[in-house]
Amino acid sequence: MKISTLPNNKVALAVQFTLILIAGTWFTHSEAAIYKQVDEQGNITYSDVATKKDEAPVSLPKVMTFKPLVTPQQIQQIRSNNEPVKGEPDNSPTGSRYSSLQIDQPSNDQAIRANGGIFPVQLTSNPTLNANAKHRYVVLVDGKVHQSSTIPGFEITNIARGTHTLTAQIHDDSGKILANSSTITVHVLRVSILRP
Repeated sequence: MKISTLPNNKVALAVQFTLILIAGTWFTHSEAAIYKQVDEQGNITYSDVATKKDEAPVSLPKVMTFKPLVTPQQIQQIRSNNEPVKGEPDNSPTGSRYSSLQIDQPSNDQAIRANGGIFPVQLTSNPTLNANAKHRYVVLVDGKVHQSSTIPGFEITNIARGTHTLTAQIHDDSGKILANSSTITVHVLRVSILRP
């Protein structure tokens, strides 16, 4: 009696393929659940293995995510060609007519969980920044210049816990202000270690 009509190497490949499918199905259907255990001394430990059959997994809060400040393609285009990424370039003789400048991210009155004091800021101007005329985006935190760049995405760093104001401006190479955004308020939330 013949079991298989396939040559030996094809049988081995078929078996490997079947095992891969079974393993893949098992891994995709298993979720990493977290279980909380408290021992007799009140020590809390977390594990991915339940100690009791009817133990329910811990419900975890949703992870905070951010939109990318600018795409890598936009950064490459700005750096290599000094061309604007969106909208039309400013073709005025002095290159200084900006009809709008706004802070897209964060939003006004937003609470930001930033334990390291770091959070993203995204700007939009119309027309886009004229880097050929040596214009720069400038972000002010609490009325003081914090950072400047030719890219409309910033990573604000070293911000203390509490309420702060953010304003964006466009400056020319002499420091003259060409455009102002509205000022927004943000609330930075950071972990606090209170000492008695």
